Amino acid sequence: METILIIGAGQAGGCAAETLRAQGFNGSIVLAGDEQHRPYERPALSKTVLTAIDDNDCFNAWLHSSDFYKTSKIDWIADSVELLDVRHRTATLQSGRSIGFDKCLITTGGRARRLPGTPDSGHVFTLRTLQDAMRVRTRMV
Repeated sequence: METILIIGAGQAGGCAAETLRAQGFNGSIVLAGDEQHRPYERPALSKTVLTAIDDNDCFNAWLHSSDFYKTSKIDWIADSVELLDVRHRTATLQSGRSIGFDKCLITTGGRARRLPGTPDSGHVFTLRTLQDAMRVRTRMV
């Protein structure tokens, strides 16, 4: 059975996995990302999360329901790929687990970067992940 490894479990990776199933791919799909949250829409971070009245109303921008990955037979792994061996078609996760693949799609997106000279004072934040948004939100309330 063919295995497709998607590195990056953000919005692009989640949509890619969904599209593969929708287009009839019946092989194994492994979606690996470094966040502990399933894929979500990032634009909601600066809108929904920061303006929510309370934590219960804070976030509803998940790409899929919590059972989507199980019912779609997509192996979602909250672990980052540390080493990609294209020649041998294996990926090693931060946990040490090794994943073999036939095809690999990299959907890691960008990283928030700190500008030179910005102090590490707790008053300068990046806003790229759900965890970042929750950290900023606690400072705003």
